[in-house]
Amino acid sequence: ANLAIVYSYEPENYFCSICINTFDYIKLSNINQLNINLYNECVKYFPIDYCNPFNNINSNNNIDYSNKESREICQELNVCPLKLSEKWESMSLVNDNYDIRVAKAIGSRGYDKIRLSVISNQTIDSDLFDYSEQFKHRWTDKYLNTGIVTITPGVVNTISITKDSSIDVYIPNEGDGIRGVIIADPCFQSQWITCAYKDKFDMFDHLTSLLNAINSHDDVHFWQILGDNFYDQ
Repeated sequence: ANLAIVYSYEPENYFCSICINTFDYIKLSNINQLNINLYNECVKYFPIDYCNPFNNINSNNNIDYSNKESREICQELNVCPLKLSEKWESMSLVNDNYDIRVAKAIGSRGYDKIRLSVISNQTIDSDLFDYSEQFKHRWTDKYLNTGIVTITPGVVNTISITKDSSIDVYIPNEGDGIRGVIIADPCFQSQWITCAYKDKFDMFDHLTSLLNAINSHDDVHFWQILGDNFYDQ
């Protein structure tokens, strides 16, 4: 017999995110942020079923929300939990300054091209990057530095990001076999949705330990995320 598993969307896991996004839209629309009816605003952007719980929330109270972050507002309305203390928050950036990402460049750029991206606390002065700007919508205290870099396939390429920081990048010769890890919809924190299994399966430690163990071998070439990227919006 064929077995089928039916997954249903559970709006209650996303009320916090829906609330935050609703207030984000409110702020973008520049409407008067006094006497806001959260339900009425929510249904402008989301299905009614997703907004029904906000029917009983009184968000007018003559409070001016214009100088508050959307998450802070939703916390005050008891839609989002107060600041959580979770394992991922204790992880610092590489050298306390950089978060580095390397991805294969789009095929039309050529096999020997990669995209190197570095998230930092300030712009990085380097010929590697053709774009170095502050984030505009999220993570606005950070900067994105990114560019296309030419490397030599089949050998380890050492790339100097700054005078004190470098990384080794390897891609196999064109046509050779590759080995990698693919993860779908990872979830290890509850800032945006309710991550039901983050503690039960210790997702943060298990995922990072798994990837670190696998990538400690020289014959692994990549790891990849399918679906939502850590629900970080």
